[in-house]
Amino acid sequence: MKTLNGISVSMIMAALLTGCAGTSLKKHDEKYADISLEQLLDAKKLPADQKAEMHASLVNRAMADETKGLHKSAVKHATLALNLVPDDPEAQLWLAYGNLGQGHLEKAKSGFSQLANTAPSALVNQGLGLTLLAQNKPQEAQIQLNEAVALDSNLWRSWNGLGVIYDMSESWRLAEQAFKAGIAVAQHNTTLNNNLGLSYLRQKRLQEAIIAFENVQALPGGKSVSDLNFRTALALNGEMSRALGGTTDTEKAQLYNNLGVIKLDDGDVRDAIQFLKKAIATSPSYYPQAEKNLEIAKSALS
Repeated sequence: MKTLNGISVSMIMAALLTGCAGTSLKKHDEKYADISLEQLLDAKKLPADQKAEMHASLVNRAMADETKGLHKSAVKHATLALNLVPDDPEAQLWLAYGNLGQGHLEKAKSGFSQLANTAPSALVNQGLGLTLLAQNKPQEAQIQLNEAVALDSNLWRSWNGLGVIYDMSESWRLAEQAFKAGIAVAQHNTTLNNNLGLSYLRQKRLQEAIIAFENVQALPGGKSVSDLNFRTALALNGEMSRALGGTTDTEKAQLYNNLGVIKLDDGDVRDAIQFLKKAIATSPSYYPQAEKNLEIAKSALS
């Protein structure tokens, strides 16, 4: 897998972004949003119907939090729900996803693994697969993610994870198919469209990469996701003036760093060194990633 700053890392992290099927909160869900553990202990004395309403509201809140990327809040509400009904699989599911989103991978893996035995589902397979991918276990992750999409082909995060895995092994055709399958489900998702462009970029399919990144930039919030990748593709395509147009010194330095790492990966060590030196010289502040990459390039030259 390439070590290009801003490319390989973004592909892995994109697989962990939120995107599960969400739910709309009912008004009574909101009134339990800030409940404390002490209040919850009192709630256990409530009549069964009120206790059930509170539990359902907390689970819905955890699901909604996770869908919005509010992982810490999802963990809080799922934990409160489990204090009311300890073995509830839905609360356990959102607790595991919340832990995954916060990077608590062992907790997430434990939660998903338990659910795989007690309450298997496509979302459980997806969560376990994404956790294994984050733990750099792509072969194990692939098994889980394939099972997830076999059960529910609408899980875009699973398609994205599969695309990342295939891209890591340079199985380009399968990567493209996976990303496009996800896009068919979530057409306006910036993560999937950006990762498709990154896959094309790694393959030097530059025109297709440029088009893919242009598609991302047309989406809400897409420019911040894909701008550096877009400029990298333009520069590699011989459109350096366009790639540098309207950029700050920091953005120029990031672009030169990307180009340096790509050149190094291609075996063009001298060109890599020149780009990395430009990255360091252009950056308005210390650029540790470029410094490290320059050391690697110089050692490759000797």
